[in-house]
Amino acid sequence: MSGESERSAEAELVRAATPERRSRTFGGWKSGVLLDWSDVDKAMFIAALPMPMLLASLVRVCFILGDPSDEPYLSRPVLSAIRWSIAVYATGVLGLLPIWSAIRSKIPGARPFVRAALFLFGVTGALSAYFVGHFSTPIMGAVVAGAIAVLLLFDARTARPVLIIGGIALFGPIPFIAVRMIPYAPLYASAPFTGTAPPPNWLYMSAFFSVVFVTIPVWILMSVLERWRKRDEEIHRLARLDGLTEIPNRRYFLERLEAELARASRYGSNAALLLFDLDHFKRVNDRFGHHVGDQALRHVADLLSSDVVRRIDVVGRYGGEEFAVLLPETDIEGALVVAERIRLALAAEPLVRDGRTVALTTSIGVAVYPAPTVTDLESLVRRADGALYRAKENGRNRVETEPLEDRDSLPE
Repeated sequence: MSGESERSAEAELVRAATPERRSRTFGGWKSGVLLDWSDVDKAMFIAALPMPMLLASLVRVCFILGDPSDEPYLSRPVLSAIRWSIAVYATGVLGLLPIWSAIRSKIPGARPFVRAALFLFGVTGALSAYFVGHFSTPIMGAVVAGAIAVLLLFDARTARPVLIIGGIALFGPIPFIAVRMIPYAPLYASAPFTGTAPPPNWLYMSAFFSVVFVTIPVWILMSVLERWRKRDEEIHRLARLDGLTEIPNRRYFLERLEAELARASRYGSNAALLLFDLDHFKRVNDRFGHHVGDQALRHVADLLSSDVVRRIDVVGRYGGEEFAVLLPETDIEGALVVAERIRLALAAEPLVRDGRTVALTTSIGVAVYPAPTVTDLESLVRRADGALYRAKENGRNRVETEPLEDRDSLPE
Protein backbone atom coordinates (compact mmCIF):
# COMPACT_ATOMS: atom_id res chain seq x y z
CA MET A 1 0.00 0.00 0.00
CA SER A 2 1.32 3.48 -0.87
CA GLY A 3 2.14 6.03 1.83
CA GLU A 4 -0.75 8.23 0.70
CA SER A 5 -3.19 5.33 0.93
CA GLU A 6 -1.93 4.46 4.39
CA ARG A 7 -2.35 8.06 5.54
CA SER A 8 -5.86 8.13 4.07
CA ALA A 9 -6.79 4.89 5.83
CA GLU A 10 -5.37 6.15 9.12
CA ALA A 11 -7.29 9.44 8.81
CA GLU A 12 -10.48 7.47 8.23
CA LEU A 13 -9.80 5.44 11.36
CA VAL A 14 -9.23 8.62 13.38
CA ARG A 15 -12.50 10.07 12.09
CA ALA A 16 -14.34 6.86 12.95
CA ALA A 17 -12.90 6.88 16.47
CA THR A 18 -13.67 10.55 17.11
CA PRO A 19 -17.00 11.05 18.89
CA GLU A 20 -19.43 13.21 17.02
CA ARG A 21 -19.73 16.67 18.53
CA ARG A 22 -23.17 17.72 19.59
CA SER A 23 -24.63 20.69 17.80
CA ARG A 24 -25.29 23.64 20.08
CA THR A 25 -28.16 25.66 18.76
CA PHE A 26 -30.16 28.23 20.64
CA GLY A 27 -32.84 26.22 22.24
CA GLY A 28 -30.23 23.42 22.05
CA TRP A 29 -32.97 21.09 20.96
CA LYS A 30 -30.59 19.12 18.78
CA SER A 31 -28.65 18.07 21.87
CA GLY A 32 -31.86 17.81 23.87
CA VAL A 33 -30.19 18.70 27.19
CA LEU A 34 -30.02 22.26 28.49
CA LEU A 35 -26.86 21.55 30.46
CA ASP A 36 -24.96 20.83 27.23
CA TRP A 37 -25.44 24.31 25.80
CA SER A 38 -22.69 26.91 25.88
CA ASP A 39 -22.83 29.60 28.58
CA VAL A 40 -23.74 32.23 25.97
CA ASP A 41 -26.68 30.14 24.74
CA LYS A 42 -27.88 29.42 28.29
CA ALA A 43 -27.64 33.08 29.28
CA MET A 44 -29.59 34.17 26.21
CA PHE A 45 -32.23 31.58 26.97
CA ILE A 46 -32.54 32.74 30.59
CA ALA A 47 -32.72 36.40 29.57
CA ALA A 48 -35.46 35.69 27.02
CA LEU A 49 -37.38 33.34 29.31
CA PRO A 50 -39.73 36.00 30.78
CA MET A 51 -40.49 37.44 27.33
CA PRO A 52 -43.69 35.43 26.56
CA MET A 53 -45.15 36.10 30.01
CA LEU A 54 -44.30 39.80 29.96
CA LEU A 55 -45.65 40.29 26.44
CA ALA A 56 -48.88 38.62 27.53
CA SER A 57 -48.91 40.93 30.54
CA LEU A 58 -48.31 43.94 28.26
CA VAL A 59 -51.37 43.06 26.20
CA ARG A 60 -53.42 42.72 29.36
CA VAL A 61 -52.11 46.04 30.72
CA CYS A 62 -53.09 47.83 27.52
CA PHE A 63 -56.64 46.47 27.79
CA ILE A 64 -56.92 47.51 31.43
CA LEU A 65 -55.64 51.01 30.69
CA GLY A 66 -58.24 51.33 27.95
CA ASP A 67 -61.16 50.41 30.21
CA PRO A 68 -61.47 52.28 33.55
CA SER A 69 -63.96 49.70 34.84
CA ASP A 70 -61.61 46.75 34.23
CA GLU A 71 -59.88 45.69 37.48
CA PRO A 72 -60.33 49.10 39.18
CA TYR A 73 -58.21 48.03 42.15
CA LEU A 74 -55.08 48.32 39.95
CA SER A 75 -53.18 51.61 39.91
CA ARG A 76 -53.29 53.18 36.44
CA PRO A 77 -50.06 55.21 36.87
CA VAL A 78 -48.21 52.08 37.95
CA LEU A 79 -49.68 50.15 35.02
CA SER A 80 -48.26 52.81 32.71
CA ALA A 81 -44.85 52.42 34.40
CA ILE A 82 -45.10 48.66 34.02
CA ARG A 83 -45.88 49.08 30.33
CA TRP A 84 -42.72 51.15 29.88
CA SER A 85 -40.69 48.69 31.99
CA ILE A 86 -41.76 45.80 29.78
CA ALA A 87 -40.83 47.83 26.70
CA VAL A 88 -37.36 48.52 28.15
CA TYR A 89 -36.90 44.83 28.97
CA ALA A 90 -37.97 43.77 25.46
CA THR A 91 -35.56 46.33 23.98
CA GLY A 92 -32.76 44.88 26.10
CA VAL A 93 -33.47 41.34 24.91
CA LEU A 94 -33.67 42.46 21.28
CA GLY A 95 -30.39 44.33 21.75
CA LEU A 96 -28.70 41.19 23.07
CA LEU A 97 -29.87 39.01 20.17
CA PRO A 98 -27.47 40.34 17.47
CA ILE A 99 -24.55 40.24 19.94
CA TRP A 100 -25.47 36.67 20.87
CA SER A 101 -25.69 35.69 17.21
CA ALA A 102 -22.25 37.18 16.49
CA ILE A 103 -20.36 35.62 19.43
CA ARG A 104 -22.12 32.31 20.15
CA SER A 105 -19.89 30.27 17.82
CA LYS A 106 -16.71 32.33 18.29
CA ILE A 107 -16.77 33.03 22.04
CA PRO A 108 -19.26 30.53 23.53
CA GLY A 109 -18.14 31.36 27.08
CA ALA A 110 -18.08 35.17 26.82
CA ARG A 111 -18.48 36.13 30.48
CA PRO A 112 -19.39 39.83 29.96
CA PHE A 113 -22.29 38.84 27.69
CA VAL A 114 -23.40 36.11 30.09
CA ARG A 115 -23.45 38.48 33.05
CA ALA A 116 -25.20 41.23 31.10
CA ALA A 117 -27.95 38.79 30.06
CA LEU A 118 -28.33 37.44 33.58
CA PHE A 119 -28.38 40.94 35.09
CA LEU A 120 -31.18 41.89 32.70
CA PHE A 121 -33.08 38.82 33.89
CA GLY A 122 -32.43 39.63 37.57
CA VAL A 123 -33.36 43.31 37.35
CA THR A 124 -36.56 42.43 35.51
CA GLY A 125 -37.47 40.00 38.28
CA ALA A 126 -36.65 42.56 40.99
CA LEU A 127 -38.87 45.22 39.36
CA SER A 128 -41.70 42.70 38.99
CA ALA A 129 -41.37 41.82 42.67
CA TYR A 130 -41.58 45.46 43.69
CA PHE A 131 -44.64 46.23 41.57
CA VAL A 132 -46.61 43.11 42.59
CA GLY A 133 -45.34 42.66 46.14
CA HIS A 134 -42.26 40.81 47.32
CA PHE A 135 -44.06 38.18 49.34
CA SER A 136 -46.84 37.11 47.00
CA THR A 137 -46.85 33.46 45.98
CA PRO A 138 -46.04 34.05 42.28
CA ILE A 139 -43.14 36.35 43.13
CA MET A 140 -41.60 33.98 45.66
CA GLY A 141 -41.97 31.21 43.09
CA ALA A 142 -40.21 33.39 40.53
CA VAL A 143 -37.36 34.16 42.96
CA VAL A 144 -36.80 30.46 43.65
CA ALA A 145 -37.07 29.61 39.96
CA GLY A 146 -34.52 32.23 38.95
CA ALA A 147 -32.03 31.26 41.64
CA ILE A 148 -32.33 27.57 40.80
CA ALA A 149 -31.89 28.21 37.08
CA VAL A 150 -28.75 30.33 37.54
CA LEU A 151 -27.16 27.97 40.07
CA LEU A 152 -27.84 24.85 37.99
CA LEU A 153 -26.74 26.22 34.65
CA PHE A 154 -23.66 28.30 35.52
CA ASP A 155 -20.50 27.91 37.59
CA ALA A 156 -20.13 29.69 40.91
CA ARG A 157 -17.86 32.39 39.49
CA THR A 158 -20.58 33.42 37.04
CA ALA A 159 -23.58 32.85 39.29
CA ARG A 160 -22.31 34.51 42.49
CA PRO A 161 -22.23 38.19 41.38
CA VAL A 162 -25.54 37.78 39.56
CA LEU A 163 -27.24 36.39 42.65
CA ILE A 164 -25.69 39.01 44.93
CA ILE A 165 -26.71 41.97 42.77
CA GLY A 166 -30.09 40.38 42.05
CA GLY A 167 -30.64 39.88 45.79
CA ILE A 168 -29.74 43.52 46.50
CA ALA A 169 -32.13 44.73 43.78
CA LEU A 170 -34.84 42.39 45.04
CA PHE A 171 -34.68 43.01 48.78
CA GLY A 172 -33.06 46.46 48.82
CA PRO A 173 -36.45 48.26 48.80
CA ILE A 174 -37.71 46.34 51.88
CA PRO A 175 -36.28 48.77 54.51
CA PHE A 176 -37.74 51.73 52.60
CA ILE A 177 -41.10 49.97 52.43
CA ALA A 178 -40.89 49.25 56.15
CA VAL A 179 -40.50 52.95 57.02
CA ARG A 180 -43.18 53.87 54.47
CA MET A 181 -40.87 55.86 52.22
CA ILE A 182 -42.16 53.85 49.23
CA PRO A 183 -45.34 51.77 48.97
CA TYR A 184 -45.53 48.00 49.09
CA ALA A 185 -47.03 46.38 45.96
CA PRO A 186 -47.80 49.75 44.29
CA LEU A 187 -49.61 47.94 41.46
CA TYR A 188 -52.60 47.58 43.77
CA ALA A 189 -54.38 50.86 44.44
CA SER A 190 -56.64 49.01 46.84
CA ALA A 191 -57.19 45.45 48.10
CA PRO A 192 -58.06 43.11 45.18
CA PHE A 193 -61.02 41.73 47.09
CA THR A 194 -62.73 41.59 50.43
CA GLY A 195 -64.21 38.54 52.07
CA THR A 196 -63.75 35.15 50.38
CA ALA A 197 -64.69 35.89 46.78
CA PRO A 198 -61.67 37.09 44.71
CA PRO A 199 -62.34 38.63 41.28
CA PRO A 200 -62.00 36.05 38.47
CA ASN A 201 -59.37 38.08 36.58
CA TRP A 202 -57.16 38.39 39.66
CA LEU A 203 -57.60 34.71 40.42
CA TYR A 204 -56.77 33.58 36.88
CA MET A 205 -53.70 35.85 36.58
CA SER A 206 -52.34 34.76 39.96
CA ALA A 207 -52.88 31.08 39.10
CA PHE A 208 -51.28 31.55 35.67
CA PHE A 209 -48.09 33.10 37.03
CA SER A 210 -47.90 30.60 39.89
CA VAL A 211 -48.13 27.65 37.49
CA VAL A 212 -45.51 29.16 35.17
CA PHE A 213 -43.08 29.90 37.98
CA VAL A 214 -43.39 26.37 39.30
CA THR A 215 -43.25 24.64 35.91
CA ILE A 216 -40.13 26.39 34.59
CA PRO A 217 -37.74 25.53 37.45
CA VAL A 218 -39.07 22.00 37.62
CA TRP A 219 -38.43 21.57 33.89
CA ILE A 220 -34.92 23.00 34.17
CA LEU A 221 -34.19 20.85 37.21
CA MET A 222 -35.44 17.71 35.46
CA SER A 223 -33.32 18.48 32.39
CA VAL A 224 -30.17 19.05 34.43
CA LEU A 225 -30.69 16.04 36.72
CA GLU A 226 -31.30 13.78 33.73
CA ARG A 227 -28.01 14.92 32.23
CA TRP A 228 -26.20 14.40 35.54
CA ARG A 229 -27.71 10.94 35.84
CA LYS A 230 -26.48 10.02 32.36
CA ARG A 231 -23.03 11.41 33.10
CA ASP A 232 -22.90 9.48 36.35
CA GLU A 233 -23.81 6.29 34.50
CA GLU A 234 -21.14 7.03 31.90
CA ILE A 235 -18.52 7.67 34.59
CA HIS A 236 -19.34 4.35 36.25
CA ARG A 237 -19.26 2.61 32.89
CA LEU A 238 -15.88 4.12 32.01
CA ALA A 239 -14.54 3.17 35.44
CA ARG A 240 -15.37 -0.47 34.71
CA LEU A 241 -14.50 -0.76 31.01
CA ASP A 242 -11.31 -0.47 29.02
CA GLY A 243 -11.54 2.58 26.78
CA LEU A 244 -10.19 0.88 23.64
CA THR A 245 -11.80 -2.55 23.71
CA GLU A 246 -14.90 -1.73 25.81
CA ILE A 247 -14.54 -4.87 27.88
CA PRO A 248 -13.87 -4.87 31.66
CA ASN A 249 -10.59 -3.25 32.60
CA ARG A 250 -8.05 -4.84 34.92
CA ARG A 251 -9.39 -3.25 38.10
CA TYR A 252 -12.99 -4.26 37.50
CA PHE A 253 -11.97 -7.72 36.29
CA LEU A 254 -10.01 -8.35 39.48
CA GLU A 255 -13.01 -7.19 41.53
CA ARG A 256 -15.20 -9.72 39.72
CA LEU A 257 -12.54 -12.39 40.14
CA GLU A 258 -12.24 -11.75 43.89
CA ALA A 259 -16.02 -11.87 44.29
CA GLU A 260 -16.18 -15.15 42.38
CA LEU A 261 -13.43 -16.69 44.53
CA ALA A 262 -15.35 -15.71 47.66
CA ARG A 263 -18.46 -17.35 46.24
CA ALA A 264 -16.53 -20.48 45.23
CA SER A 265 -15.02 -20.72 48.71
CA ARG A 266 -18.43 -20.41 50.32
CA TYR A 267 -20.15 -23.04 48.19
CA GLY A 268 -17.20 -25.36 47.62
CA SER A 269 -17.08 -24.89 43.84
CA ASN A 270 -14.31 -24.17 41.34
CA ALA A 271 -13.25 -21.07 39.43
CA ALA A 272 -10.68 -20.95 36.65
CA LEU A 273 -8.54 -18.09 35.39
CA LEU A 274 -7.06 -17.78 31.90
CA LEU A 275 -4.33 -15.25 31.22
CA PHE A 276 -3.17 -14.90 27.65
CA ASP A 277 -0.89 -12.73 25.59
CA LEU A 278 -0.95 -12.03 21.86
CA ASP A 279 2.23 -13.51 20.43
CA HIS A 280 4.84 -11.09 19.03
CA PHE A 281 2.39 -8.22 19.20
CA LYS A 282 5.20 -5.67 19.01
CA ARG A 283 5.88 -6.88 15.48
CA VAL A 284 2.27 -6.12 14.53
CA ASN A 285 2.66 -2.52 15.74
CA ASP A 286 6.04 -2.14 14.07
CA ARG A 287 4.92 -3.56 10.72
CA PHE A 288 1.37 -2.29 10.37
CA GLY A 289 1.26 0.70 12.71
CA HIS A 290 -0.28 1.26 16.11
CA HIS A 291 -3.72 2.01 14.67
CA VAL A 292 -3.82 -1.52 13.24
CA GLY A 293 -2.54 -2.81 16.57
CA ASP A 294 -5.48 -1.10 18.27
CA GLN A 295 -7.82 -2.71 15.76
CA ALA A 296 -6.28 -6.07 16.53
CA LEU A 297 -6.99 -5.62 20.24
CA ARG A 298 -10.60 -4.69 19.50
CA HIS A 299 -10.82 -7.71 17.17
CA VAL A 300 -9.70 -10.00 19.99
CA ALA A 301 -12.14 -8.42 22.43
CA ASP A 302 -15.02 -8.83 19.97
CA LEU A 303 -14.07 -12.45 19.37
CA LEU A 304 -13.94 -13.19 23.09
CA SER A 305 -17.29 -11.49 23.63
CA SER A 306 -18.97 -13.67 21.03
CA ASP A 307 -19.71 -17.37 21.42
CA VAL A 308 -16.14 -18.40 22.26
CA VAL A 309 -16.91 -18.20 25.97
CA ARG A 310 -20.14 -18.61 27.96
CA ARG A 311 -22.39 -15.76 29.02
CA ILE A 312 -21.48 -16.27 32.66
CA ASP A 313 -17.75 -15.99 31.91
CA VAL A 314 -16.04 -12.62 32.36
CA VAL A 315 -13.61 -11.32 29.75
CA GLY A 316 -11.23 -8.48 30.62
CA ARG A 317 -8.26 -6.59 29.27
CA TYR A 318 -5.47 -7.24 31.72
CA GLY A 319 -2.95 -4.79 30.30
CA GLY A 320 -1.31 -4.01 26.95
CA GLU A 321 -1.88 -7.00 24.68
CA GLU A 322 -2.76 -9.25 27.63
CA PHE A 323 -6.31 -10.47 28.26
CA ALA A 324 -7.95 -12.48 31.02
CA VAL A 325 -11.00 -14.72 31.26
CA LEU A 326 -12.78 -15.74 34.46
CA LEU A 327 -14.59 -19.07 34.24
CA PRO A 328 -16.97 -19.63 37.16
CA GLU A 329 -17.93 -23.19 38.11
CA THR A 330 -15.09 -24.59 35.98
CA ASP A 331 -12.48 -27.22 36.87
CA ILE A 332 -9.07 -27.62 35.24
CA GLU A 333 -10.35 -29.92 32.48
CA GLY A 334 -13.10 -27.49 31.48
CA ALA A 335 -10.69 -24.54 31.63
CA LEU A 336 -8.26 -26.30 29.27
CA VAL A 337 -11.09 -26.91 26.80
CA VAL A 338 -12.07 -23.22 26.82
CA ALA A 339 -8.45 -22.08 26.56
CA GLU A 340 -7.86 -24.31 23.54
CA ARG A 341 -11.07 -23.06 21.94
CA ILE A 342 -9.87 -19.47 22.35
CA ARG A 343 -6.45 -20.28 20.91
CA LEU A 344 -7.93 -21.98 17.85
CA ALA A 345 -10.52 -19.23 17.30
CA LEU A 346 -7.87 -16.50 17.25
CA ALA A 347 -5.65 -18.46 14.90
CA ALA A 348 -8.59 -19.20 12.60
CA GLU A 349 -9.87 -15.60 12.40
CA PRO A 350 -7.04 -13.21 11.54
CA LEU A 351 -7.62 -9.46 11.38
CA VAL A 352 -8.24 -8.24 7.83
CA ARG A 353 -7.92 -4.48 7.25
CA ASP A 354 -7.36 -2.51 4.05
CA GLY A 355 -6.63 -5.65 2.10
CA ARG A 356 -3.98 -6.79 4.58
CA THR A 357 -4.19 -9.89 6.76
CA VAL A 358 -2.78 -9.74 10.26
CA ALA A 359 -2.29 -13.21 11.70
CA LEU A 360 -2.84 -13.44 15.44
CA THR A 361 -1.87 -16.24 17.80
CA THR A 362 -1.90 -16.39 21.56
CA SER A 363 -0.19 -18.11 24.47
CA ILE A 364 -2.49 -19.00 27.35
CA GLY A 365 -1.83 -19.78 30.98
CA VAL A 366 -4.49 -21.65 32.98
CA ALA A 367 -4.98 -21.86 36.74
CA VAL A 368 -7.85 -23.12 38.84
CA TYR A 369 -9.15 -22.38 42.34
CA PRO A 370 -8.94 -24.12 44.76
CA ALA A 371 -5.69 -26.04 44.41
CA PRO A 372 -2.89 -27.05 46.82
CA THR A 373 -0.93 -23.88 46.05
CA VAL A 374 -3.90 -21.68 45.13
CA THR A 375 -5.74 -20.34 48.16
CA ASP A 376 -6.54 -16.75 47.27
CA LEU A 377 -6.65 -14.19 44.47
CA GLU A 378 -2.94 -13.43 44.54
CA SER A 379 -1.84 -17.05 44.32
CA LEU A 380 -4.35 -17.78 41.54
CA VAL A 381 -3.09 -14.87 39.42
CA ARG A 382 0.54 -15.79 40.15
CA ARG A 383 -0.02 -19.39 39.05
CA ALA A 384 -1.87 -18.37 35.86
CA ASP A 385 0.87 -15.82 35.09
CA GLY A 386 3.53 -18.45 35.53
CA ALA A 387 1.65 -20.82 33.23
CA LEU A 388 1.41 -18.05 30.61
CA TYR A 389 5.17 -17.53 30.60
CA ARG A 390 5.71 -21.26 30.37
CA ALA A 391 3.54 -21.27 27.23
CA LYS A 392 5.73 -18.49 25.80
CA GLU A 393 8.92 -20.27 26.74
CA ASN A 394 7.74 -23.53 25.18
CA GLY A 395 7.19 -21.99 21.74
CA ARG A 396 4.07 -19.78 22.00
CA ASN A 397 0.65 -20.41 20.41
CA ARG A 398 -0.08 -23.00 23.06
CA VAL A 399 -1.88 -23.61 26.39
CA GLU A 400 -0.03 -24.40 29.62
CA THR A 401 -1.11 -25.00 33.21
CA GLU A 402 2.01 -25.21 35.36
CA PRO A 403 4.03 -22.12 36.33
CA LEU A 404 7.82 -22.05 36.19
CA GLU A 405 9.76 -21.70 39.41
CA ASP A 406 12.87 -19.63 40.16
CA ARG A 407 12.65 -17.69 36.91
CA ASP A 408 15.57 -15.35 36.17
CA SER A 409 14.20 -13.79 32.98
CA LEU A 410 10.93 -13.59 31.13
CA PRO A 411 10.49 -14.03 27.38
CA GLU A 412 9.41 -10.97 25.40
